[in-house]
Amino acid sequence: MAKGPVPWFADLLANLTSVEKEFVNVLLYNDDPCGVDLFGMRGEPYVTLYGCKTPVRLFASRHRSLIANMDVVLVSAGWGKRKIGFDTPDPAAKKPGQVWAMCSMENGVTYPRDNKPETIKALGMDFVMTTVDAHPTDIPITMFSHFFLGKSVQSTLRSPKPMTSKKPRMALIQAACMNSKFDYRTTWIESLIAADKKVNPKTSMVASMGHCWHNENAQVPWEDDGMGNRPMAFHLNKMSNIRSYMFTLCHESIERDDWVTEKVYHALAVGSVPVYRGSKNIANYLPCKNCIINANDFATPEQLLAKLEFYVKNPIEYNKLLAWKNEPYDAKAFPAFEKVRANSVDTGICRLASKASANEFRHKASAECTGDCLKEIQALQLLSPHG
Repeated sequence: MAKGPVPWFADLLANLTSVEKEFVNVLLYNDDPCGVDLFGMRGEPYVTLYGCKTPVRLFASRHRSLIANMDVVLVSAGWGKRKIGFDTPDPAAKKPGQVWAMCSMENGVTYPRDNKPETIKALGMDFVMTTVDAHPTDIPITMFSHFFLGKSVQSTLRSPKPMTSKKPRMALIQAACMNSKFDYRTTWIESLIAADKKVNPKTSMVASMGHCWHNENAQVPWEDDGMGNRPMAFHLNKMSNIRSYMFTLCHESIERDDWVTEKVYHALAVGSVPVYRGSKNIANYLPCKNCIINANDFATPEQLLAKLEFYVKNPIEYNKLLAWKNEPYDAKAFPAFEKVRANSVDTGICRLASKASANEFRHKASAECTGDCLKEIQALQLLSPHG
């Protein structure tokens, strides 16, 4: 056990409670579950979720020694070669009846990984939990989170309402740029910034608050190394920074159908019109119509900038892009987005826990997480640690 009273007490509680069979015990084998911690569900000695009908406990990676007591082991697929005992448990440690799953919320292109069935089987994995674009997945997961709605779980991005007075610029917060892995994004943004300097030599349409192309200070403290743990406080701060801008650039790292990250939901949630570039089927991932500016529709950056200037000078036309925020959400009108919601990062825990078998002390966990379950997830996400 680690030295010190707090780690000692956490270890003691974990040892005493991990043997309780009325809970579905889940070991988060890595500190960054799924590669990027959008779960935001790590805590000591564990985090308990009751919304899956059968209670679920999530044990942090510090309690790897208790793996024999776990019902489910979640392993981050990461983006490098697997090292047994370091980032992947030894298959020999797998107990009969245990469920092992490997998870990644990366696209598998920017950070390649071995997706061969024989490799997955050799690592003792029963299920793959990842975004649908990466490779066939047993437990699909999307970047959408109901957390972006604020306190209104049912509003489906209709809340909060947009600010009435905004800066006539396009917000950009980007941490990763000086790397060949991001050429698709970097090259285009640099051409946009170059065009912007020609069109607006004295001012700039692009307000870059991140590490890349920085020309504006963030309103809320902002730190991002481009990878690792990103708890819900990270997303909340980002949304606070972009809310006061008319537009937000939402640019994916690659152009690939079904690769849609959280960026577009950040902007939609706070009422800053997304300028989106990436997946050609982005419409399938939206809870609204006529609510984004698709950069894929413009042949040159100059044409895009001209369109933004048009909206700046024509507030009536601009407000049409925000009209959806005042319209009730009709689930029947957005069947594709309903699948995105059902596979949200928030529901991932219940869907994973449902893979564990029932026993004489508990029922099988429900894969469904709606209503009060989502509210419970939101409350736990707000408590998640940073880093």
